[in-house]
Amino acid sequence: MKTLLMLIALALIFFIGRHLWRQRQRQQQAARKTSTPAQLTVRCAHCGLYLPSQEAIEAQGRSYCCPEHRDAGPLDR
Repeated sequence: MKTLLMLIALALIFFIGRHLWRQRQRQQQAARKTSTPAQLTVRCAHCGLYLPSQEAIEAQGRSYCCPEHRDAGPLDR
């Protein structure tokens, strides 16, 4: 009788654990689907920092991260 109760308890623990694991997997999968889309990045011609293209300052065909670097111009590397 003890063995039967032990097997039932182990099976119950197994099924509850599996249910919780699957629920967590579904939540993680849903979080991945709602993540923000990838953005195009550009490199600052002065310091080399990568930043989203929407935030970059364009001047003379080059991208900069801030007005100070735009005014300083590109560094020769």
